[in-house]
Amino acid sequence: MKSFNTKGPCRPGDHYMVNSPISNFKTLIDKNPFISICRPHLYSKSTTLNALRRIVEPEYIFLAISFKNYDASYNTDEKAFCDFIRTQLHKAFKLKRTSLSKASQDVFFSVYDDSKPRPPLSKLIDAMLRMRSESRQRVVLALDDMDAAKDSETFPHFLGMLSYGLPSRTATLWGALKCLILVSVADLKSFTFNTDPRNQPKICSAAVPFEHDMSLPPGEILEMIEEYKDDHRLKFDTPYMSSLLTMYTSGYPFLVSKLCALIHDQVGEAGKFADLDASWTHEGLIAALKILDSDPNAPLYHPLARQFFSGEKLKALLEQTP
Repeated sequence: MKSFNTKGPCRPGDHYMVNSPISNFKTLIDKNPFISICRPHLYSKSTTLNALRRIVEPEYIFLAISFKNYDASYNTDEKAFCDFIRTQLHKAFKLKRTSLSKASQDVFFSVYDDSKPRPPLSKLIDAMLRMRSESRQRVVLALDDMDAAKDSETFPHFLGMLSYGLPSRTATLWGALKCLILVSVADLKSFTFNTDPRNQPKICSAAVPFEHDMSLPPGEILEMIEEYKDDHRLKFDTPYMSSLLTMYTSGYPFLVSKLCALIHDQVGEAGKFADLDASWTHEGLIAALKILDSDPNAPLYHPLARQFFSGEKLKALLEQTP
């Protein structure tokens, strides 16, 4: 049976989720070489990329490189940075998150892993070029959670080499690259790398923003919890609960799923109310909010509060405020 997911991208067969239409994204890709998705933490960015993959394939090859597990120790080490990209591509291939053929995948690894003494970044780009040449399909490449690599000395050069030839689509790899999607928390137009300003990639200011509203509207929350209600044979008032969830979360995707999960797992199943139906009420939602508020490791606002009150300038300002 499905569950409310609060960790990682949602999968339609495993999780209760909304079916937000993003068909207009395909048109955006067809018309623009650079696209940016800038949203807060835990705002369904990776889930959106998974949905996008299903839309653009098989016309294009879709590849996503996630920087979620990027380590700061790679910042000053070009080879470590390139090895990280190799590892992320290997994961994508292994988990079959791309339509790229096995032959094309093998070409990438054979070029990148050869023993010829070449600069790591040059070898990485060459391997990606050869990989695409084998497949003969245009590539839609997404860089997810790229904020993590903002202090890398290699990353701006990597972006510059990726964007070479776009939008004119001249020869080299990037006659093959249909679109580059940059996914981040920070607004790319204010994105600064820890590098010489003269080397700042122009792509960050050239990317067209994805303006689709990624918050969950009441109607889609309603459809999601109605599916849940039918699966569990419950009778609670779904329109009322949908409006409450919207009021308390403003449709923030993670918070909607988290509160639903808490109502089911810790409010309903823990026997705090007469039965599971009784937990899907305003009182049950308040109980879930109290659980979330008391969790010191709760995502979003607890880490934000720690950052907010740890600043020396803010402390000084508060001390001066009557």
